[in-house]
Amino acid sequence: MVRNIAIESLLVCLLHYFIFFSVHLRYSSAQKTSIPLGQSLKLNETLVSPGNVFALGFFTPNGSSFVYLGIWYAALPGRTVVWVANRANPIQANDSGALLTLSLDGTLAVVDGNTSRLWYANSSSSTSPGNDTTAALSDDGRLAVSGNQVTYWDSFGDPSDTFLPAMGFITNTTSGKSVQWTSWASVSDPSPGRFSLGLTRYSPTNPIQLYLLNGSALLWRTGPLSGRIFSGLPNMSIFSIYGFNPSQNGDEFTLGLNSGSSRLNRFVVDPAGVVKQSNWSETAGAWVDLWKQPGGPCDRYNWCGSFGLCDPLNATDVCGCLPGFEARSGTGRDGCVRRTQFGCGTNGSGFRSLPSVKPPDQGTVFANLSSQAACQAACLGNCSCTAYIYTSGTGCIMWFGDLLDILQFSGETDGLELFLKLAPSEIAGAHGRKYVKIYVPSILGAVILVACIFCLWRQKGRLNELWKRNGVGSSMVSYMGTLDHVAESGRRVEENGEGLPLLDLASVRAATNGFSLANKLGEGGFGPVYRGKLSGGQEIAVKRLSRNSGQGAQEFMNEARLIAKLQHRNLVKLVGCCVEEDEKILVYEYMPNKSLDAFLFDEALGRELDWERRYTIVLGIARGLLYLHQDSRLRVVHRDLKASNILLDAAMNPKISDFGIARIFGGDQTQEINTIRVVGTYGYMSPEYAMEGRFSIKSDVFSFGVLVLEIVSGKRMTRFHHPDLSLNLLGYAWKLWNEGRAQELLDPSLTASSVISSDQVVRWIHVGLLCVQDDETDRPTMSTVVVMLGSEASNLPPPSMPAYSSRRRRTAGEANSTSTDGSGIDQSVNLVTITAMEAR
Repeated sequence: MVRNIAIESLLVCLLHYFIFFSVHLRYSSAQKTSIPLGQSLKLNETLVSPGNVFALGFFTPNGSSFVYLGIWYAALPGRTVVWVANRANPIQANDSGALLTLSLDGTLAVVDGNTSRLWYANSSSSTSPGNDTTAALSDDGRLAVSGNQVTYWDSFGDPSDTFLPAMGFITNTTSGKSVQWTSWASVSDPSPGRFSLGLTRYSPTNPIQLYLLNGSALLWRTGPLSGRIFSGLPNMSIFSIYGFNPSQNGDEFTLGLNSGSSRLNRFVVDPAGVVKQSNWSETAGAWVDLWKQPGGPCDRYNWCGSFGLCDPLNATDVCGCLPGFEARSGTGRDGCVRRTQFGCGTNGSGFRSLPSVKPPDQGTVFANLSSQAACQAACLGNCSCTAYIYTSGTGCIMWFGDLLDILQFSGETDGLELFLKLAPSEIAGAHGRKYVKIYVPSILGAVILVACIFCLWRQKGRLNELWKRNGVGSSMVSYMGTLDHVAESGRRVEENGEGLPLLDLASVRAATNGFSLANKLGEGGFGPVYRGKLSGGQEIAVKRLSRNSGQGAQEFMNEARLIAKLQHRNLVKLVGCCVEEDEKILVYEYMPNKSLDAFLFDEALGRELDWERRYTIVLGIARGLLYLHQDSRLRVVHRDLKASNILLDAAMNPKISDFGIARIFGGDQTQEINTIRVVGTYGYMSPEYAMEGRFSIKSDVFSFGVLVLEIVSGKRMTRFHHPDLSLNLLGYAWKLWNEGRAQELLDPSLTASSVISSDQVVRWIHVGLLCVQDDETDRPTMSTVVVMLGSEASNLPPPSMPAYSSRRRRTAGEANSTSTDGSGIDQSVNLVTITAMEAR
């Protein structure tokens, strides 16, 4: 018996060894360290660098059905791809015979199962390659074909979208040809996108700077290299630790990172046209962005025109003029013109210092001028010179003609000091204006302060009575602006001449039967809403701020102020407000059919929304948004557009409601605004707003696109999940669109209706997908949307992949972040802060 046990143990051991060696041999056969001449790499094989830092092989991007050859970090979780070979010619998913081959003539190529070349490297030499020629991957991420101690080709000369520490920005100073880093078309499509980065304009007489292009249009630039950092990037000295190092080898100029930079440090040109520098964080287990550009409008190339000065901290208008210049026209972006022309020589001109600015574009380097005095004298003696800069890092740079793309930094260590040439009268006048700026506001402020004290003394009795009666109401009154009068008759508060009825709490309680549960219509992020009837018979909806609400006085006052001034048939009408004791209440016209989501996402009630009614609702919402964005005098971004904030009157006409987190922007301020207080509802927030705190009218367009797809499908964005695919509503609509099956998204309760046109359904889905595109610049404006929806004749552009097209699993904590009562009903996220280490 002991003998049998020993034999069994021996057999078990042999089986374990067999399994171990089988797995080991299989694993080893799947990895290679080089590809010798005449051999290949198969679909299931990878090429690894000596230290297992990088791997090369075939991969399929998330959301794609094609196969590409690429390089990625071997030791990091996930697959961060840094280089792609066959970007323009992907391998079909069903092609199992694709290879990476190194032919006998030394050509490295990706071939499909029919041996057709999909991509090849210009790696063949004029002489026959030696037997030691191989294709190998190094630990710096470089794929190279080399032999006889000669490198015939390497991937660093043909990059994709990622700049690695060992790379260099390369340009030929004779031919002007430069190596370009080009974005992916989308996050799931590695084909060359619209955006490229490189030394596109460098020559020995031009400052060293990188340019980001959108096609052939200049989108952004770094500013001249000053020492080891770029002068046009704020906080670069903090985040770019290692800095850049220029070098020249014959006609080839290279700008690379100084040695010692971490391998886990990279620059990426993303599909949205943003350049990011990231480091891998072992603690977070993810890539952490150190900075990214462009950010706000001032980062966009020449945003303020010739001789304009862009100041991102100017709340009124970021575009101003350089000293000695005035606006060319009424708008800040049209550039500026000189007030007084300077003359030639010392007596005819002088210089005004502008510290901490991003230097203008198109400067000329004068390497022979090696001091500040020499540089200044040369500019002064040249009648065409308009400005100069001299630093030890850049030397002497002079500008001739118009000054373009100047940005004012707030940090004293950011940017460079620019010396602007002006007429003597402009320089002298600047000193007088300096004292005016200092003393006049001080004197004026003192006068206003005395006047305010006198008025407060006169109104002391009246204010005391108001405070006693309304408690915290005084804070609302002071916030809402100048009051003409508060009359006991009619209890009417007037702001800027427009009336807003101020109802007493007793009347509101009586109207709602003491806020009884029987009168409660529902509850949102603001608080409960009750149905009521005033003494005159008018039916009302009473919105009562909950003490536990994340919203507060700011949102309350914002909504009261906005809706009092906005008048449109597709916006809800505010009847009045009540601020008394601890209560903050808004009173609206009553909407008998409640909100859109009550019908749209209910199987029984959804049948009442036939196609004609849905068409009316979509057009009504679109016209209401168009009024907010373009036609109203305030111009408003709603920021929380969703089905539960669309109320329906007795005739099922839609009315946009809930303006608590809306924002007013200037008449010409159609671009994005930055905020660190992100508010809204997950699923409806645009990606640039949710992730970066940037919002604009295009943020509302994104939310509208989600609404359109919800109205067509009858499915809720935040609840929909395809049972077989990891797709949310946007991803599912995109998939059906690409497969030519868009009409399958239609709400099943509508399929029996005879009034539905298949073409109209597809057109609506098309418009919805255009509105939810990831890049806000690709989304249409609401004026364009209204035309698209109302006309069947106009041709629509093809949509690109939407944001949030896949759905990730949410943790319990995340689920609770969008529902304050545990009901699962989508509610506003009242305060979400983000911290982004960005240069803005």
